[in-house]
Amino acid sequence: MKNAFILFFVYIIISCQKKEIEKIEVVELVPSNSISQLDTLFFTNVTIFSDKDHVYFLSHSPAFLAATDKELNLLKVSADRGAGPNEFSFPTQGMAYDGVVYIVDQGNQSIKRFDADKVKFLSSTKIPEQIFDFKISVDEQENVYYPIFSPFDENVVLKVNKDGKQIDRFKSSFPGNSRIGENRQVKHFQLDEKGNFIIVGASLPYVELLNSSGESITTFNIGDVEPIRLALDSLENDLIRSPVSKSNIPMVIMGVQYDKGKLYMSFVDRVGYDRSKARNLLVFNIDETKCQLEKIYKFKTGNEDDGYHPSNFHVDSDAGKLYTQGLSSKQIFVFDLPA
Repeated sequence: MKNAFILFFVYIIISCQKKEIEKIEVVELVPSNSISQLDTLFFTNVTIFSDKDHVYFLSHSPAFLAATDKELNLLKVSADRGAGPNEFSFPTQGMAYDGVVYIVDQGNQSIKRFDADKVKFLSSTKIPEQIFDFKISVDEQENVYYPIFSPFDENVVLKVNKDGKQIDRFKSSFPGNSRIGENRQVKHFQLDEKGNFIIVGASLPYVELLNSSGESITTFNIGDVEPIRLALDSLENDLIRSPVSKSNIPMVIMGVQYDKGKLYMSFVDRVGYDRSKARNLLVFNIDETKCQLEKIYKFKTGNEDDGYHPSNFHVDSDAGKLYTQGLSSKQIFVFDLPA
């Protein structure tokens, strides 16, 4: 009788989970365009970002910054490589803000600025702490914010002025007693319209909002979201079989972008060779009171990238476009963003 009750209880829980999952809209997207090169420029891994007139492609290696129009016609290129202020060593992240393109050059630990229209070099600033492949953000005073690698340190975001001098450091209150360790890697960070900081863990399933003073507003645990939960279960099993250093726990959350009340998130779904259950891009509604999964986008590319999470993605809601780079083919795919 006791076992029957337990089985019934488990059945109720599973049924509720299935009903909750069924409420999430799954949208299959088919690309409207794809490219494998820009004129004579070939690329491997790129970071994609945009402004109102351009789409930018930052190639990590070979290093170059290319600006195209919204139809992906090549306009300008900056491809000077080396250790000089105006040269790229190993650029990894970029963003366009108020007529200026900001580039993180991990190779020479600097932030480089370019004119957004002409892709002409403006200035370069050395960063006082080591930077990695982390998303940056910029405010109206041209201060640059970027996450720093601190697997056990609560300080996760550094604020520097345009001269490269540290102004402030901000902390995360992510729990340190996660089942997968104390790793606090924060790879994903962005400012929202109110100037709040949105911080997303790379190995820990948390999203935190801080105000402009760095005080915590709220923390959301997204580990209960079914796709993330399954990925964490898989990661935990892997770590049991093959333990690694707590400072080197593999990432689950691969890419994040905030745009107009939506938080777009790609992750390692860790479902093995069967891609039929893969979820490529999660779309959350987020504000100071909630971080709620709304939709799941699945990418039907028609090639070896079918069903895989993207290597990189960028949402341009003003243009109604979603750009991704295939994990296997390295092609750039353009999707029409669902309403």
